[in-house]
Amino acid sequence: MAPVAAFLLSVLSAPGARETLFASAPAPSPSPCPDAVFDQLTVAEQLTIEGMMAPMGVSFEAWGKCTNENCSTIAKIALKKPPKSEVLAYFAGGPKPKRIATFWWLQARLRIAQILEVEMPIGPNSMPTVVRTVPWENRPFVYWDQYHRAQRNALVEPLLPLMDPIVNSLIPSPSMLASLDAANETWSPKASVSGGATSVPGSTTKIRQYLGRIDIRAGHGANYFKEGPVTFVMEFDWDTEELVIKDISWCPGAGNPIFNSVAEVLAANETGTLKMCTVDTVWYGDTKAWMEPEPPFVEAAIPPQIYYPEGPRFSVSGRTVSWMGWDFHTDIHAIEGIHISNLRFKGERIAYEMYAADFTAVYSGASTRKDIFYSDGGYEMGNCAITLREGLQCPYGSVFMKSLGYANSYVWGGALSMDDELPTMCIFEAPANNVAYQHYKEKFEGVALTSLYVRSILTVGNYDYLTGYAVGSYVIPGNLNNDKMAEFWGAKVSESSLGAMHTHSVSYKIDLDIAGLENSFMTKKPGYKSSQYVAAADNSFYMKATKITSEGFWDNDGDSEWTPPEACLSSDASTKFIVYSPTQKNYKGNKRGYKMSVPGSPPVLYPEGDPYLHIQNFTKCDIGITKYSPDDLTPAGQASSGLRQMVVFGNLYPEPAAPGTDISHFYNGESLEEVDIVLYAHSTKMHWVVAEDVPVPSTMGKELAFEPYNYFDYNQLKNLPTNQYVYPCAECKRGGRTTEEGEGGVIPTCTP
Repeated sequence: MAPVAAFLLSVLSAPGARETLFASAPAPSPSPCPDAVFDQLTVAEQLTIEGMMAPMGVSFEAWGKCTNENCSTIAKIALKKPPKSEVLAYFAGGPKPKRIATFWWLQARLRIAQILEVEMPIGPNSMPTVVRTVPWENRPFVYWDQYHRAQRNALVEPLLPLMDPIVNSLIPSPSMLASLDAANETWSPKASVSGGATSVPGSTTKIRQYLGRIDIRAGHGANYFKEGPVTFVMEFDWDTEELVIKDISWCPGAGNPIFNSVAEVLAANETGTLKMCTVDTVWYGDTKAWMEPEPPFVEAAIPPQIYYPEGPRFSVSGRTVSWMGWDFHTDIHAIEGIHISNLRFKGERIAYEMYAADFTAVYSGASTRKDIFYSDGGYEMGNCAITLREGLQCPYGSVFMKSLGYANSYVWGGALSMDDELPTMCIFEAPANNVAYQHYKEKFEGVALTSLYVRSILTVGNYDYLTGYAVGSYVIPGNLNNDKMAEFWGAKVSESSLGAMHTHSVSYKIDLDIAGLENSFMTKKPGYKSSQYVAAADNSFYMKATKITSEGFWDNDGDSEWTPPEACLSSDASTKFIVYSPTQKNYKGNKRGYKMSVPGSPPVLYPEGDPYLHIQNFTKCDIGITKYSPDDLTPAGQASSGLRQMVVFGNLYPEPAAPGTDISHFYNGESLEEVDIVLYAHSTKMHWVVAEDVPVPSTMGKELAFEPYNYFDYNQLKNLPTNQYVYPCAECKRGGRTTEEGEGGVIPTCTP
């Protein structure tokens, strides 16, 4: 997944001066604040949970937590979000909601998986309670839960010598050799067995299937590898605990059949009927080789820097951020990543919470991973936040916040320690390279546009984007049919690899509270018609308002045609989405509201009845409107369980452990008039790979935007500080600059 940067607020959508809430500079040390109710679990708190569970036989061994039949481990530790009603009552002076941690306990010997909860902080008498128990085969995805791995390696190992001709033909690129020398390593490529973390169709309550493959690794770092032209299916029997290797594809396109066993491949090799193939003989090299600038682009020695002459205009207290009249809480949830909570302007809440519920990818086309689904929430994307560094991911002068970082790969099975508390989020203000206001006169007068950023980068282990390797499917070098396939599914990224077509989809949850909890929703779209109100002409264009008054019902009848519910809407260039208060008005009589801009995105093209539809059905709605319910804690979960929390990326295909973001269970015909409204929006990119995507593909490049809609009694630019206005020199104020005629572009500083 591409790096994620949360573009939060701009002057147009976030006006105001910081009058009363915080000081004009960052607080010298964190101080308690009501927003702390949103604080996620710290690393220290998670370690106390491990300490509580250790006497129960739970293993916390690094890289060996769940690799045999004695597996007993906990995973997906996260804060259970307190009910919204309790939080709002607490803000009004009521009792503080209990702080509850929730996690899974996987017990292979008992063949059960349990969701547990425990009240924080952990004390000597703390004991978790069981919320739900599920059969072992229905447990959620946890990466290190692969205790069949030893069987897999033993069964496939006889095939590895057959890869020797390919391995021996590889030649390291100069950049790869330089990397090896710098790390005191030698060139030692080898074939190795991999795969098994992802389910594929064919699983049942008794049998579980995985995809496997043979990789060729370079010996430099864990992630420098090419997928060899061998894939297979692993089928694990829960009752017998036996693993079968089947459906072996050896050099697809070379004319081999699909082999039913390792023995069949070895027999074909002995008789000389196994058709062999090749891969590129030159290794790709490392990222630096692909991205190092070339002249004349290396001549600028020092890049531009952001500088705050009088200090930053935002302040941080605990995890609450204040900026020119705005304040909000920000933290990283273990599963869902960055959260923005209790977003307010001048003390009035506009959004209760905003976050990305999941980032997902589905592979298709001529790929060795065809129809494979990845959920970053399933990989605990919040725990995949990389360490941020000043001057690289964040400008100098940023304020950093710490949480569980990715450096020690806890989500892949590493041990948890306080060393994992790392700077994973940064806050900074930056120019938007635009003006919010320009006077009509020929004077250099206007208002500079700036934005506040809250940034976290969640890589979720994507070797394919970060180390000079692009996920692809094997193609036979020199085969003209490969060029034809590229027209359908991408472009060749090497002589023997075709970039795999796939999607990137993000599902956002936005809980707006516009002038209170009782909100309604409408769309406004231009039209053209005859009108008695038009004096100069019989016809005119106008803005037609359409109220969305009911959620409608999700079409689950299973036929080939899917009909969207009333509150599942598509975006286009002319439609405006507006959440408004039916009762609260500004002094001019307008109903106060906020307008959303949602980029139109292609949906995942699965028709109704396709067993994969439920894993990304959120892509059917550019924006979906639902009524808030305390049961709808998150859209990721089992549709039939009634418990929507933390059941992400289930292993069993396609039911009962439904993977992905399933929003269908929110649409049950409830009224959307004067209720607490929750929005679900999505952004999807169909990644049709091109040559320039190696090693770093383009990002999605789309953002959701919010701006006031009759929310204020005045133009919001009135809230900006004086020094954000730029005046002509004759009327100069601090910060103003002008260019005198004939000075060839020299811009002298204007003195008051």
